[in-house]
Amino acid sequence: MSKALVVLCCVVCVGCAAKLKAKGGDASDGAGPGVKSGSFTSKTVADAATVTTVDATSDKEWQRLDLDTGESVGEDEGWELAFSRFRVLTNGGVTGDRDVAMALLNDTAFDAVTEVPSDATFEVDHEDSEADANKDADNIFNGPGQSWYAYNDRDHTLKPHDDTYVIRSSERSYFKLRFEDYYDEAGTSGMLRFRWAEIEE
Repeated sequence: MSKALVVLCCVVCVGCAAKLKAKGGDASDGAGPGVKSGSFTSKTVADAATVTTVDATSDKEWQRLDLDTGESVGEDEGWELAFSRFRVLTNGGVTGDRDVAMALLNDTAFDAVTEVPSDATFEVDHEDSEADANKDADNIFNGPGQSWYAYNDRDHTLKPHDDTYVIRSSERSYFKLRFEDYYDEAGTSGMLRFRWAEIEE
């Protein structure tokens, strides 16, 4: 084999490896910096789930995620979830036209959910109630008497509830999702971290 052909083969192989790593994420143990898409950084972990951290520190700009592709997208694209600080909206009901819906599984472990429960009740975003302090649409993530977090009024911190959510995507796929933290290692708020994975219908 000529030297030129060997060099060409090496270049092609290196190029393919880089693309596969970028598409597939980091090692299965979750080590490494993760794959970045817009304000989202994601990595694959040992249970084949994805752990994503979104920089949602802005209270004016929404960061939108397409669960079907795992990528950050614009307002007019096929997103499922939008994040701003502690607020989470979906692309369904009064918030969007993609019919994204959610079901809450109270006190349910993430690993215990392998398929959509037969008794899951799906909801879309609905009109804002005067019972809360914001003007965002209400849903099972954020609404009067319910939220994905518990608020500690002593130290003014947020802690995720021990719940798992099931989300029906715009492509009619189903994903389980669990919030893990609202702070990064430096204690910065609005750095929302959640674990998610596709499940069977």
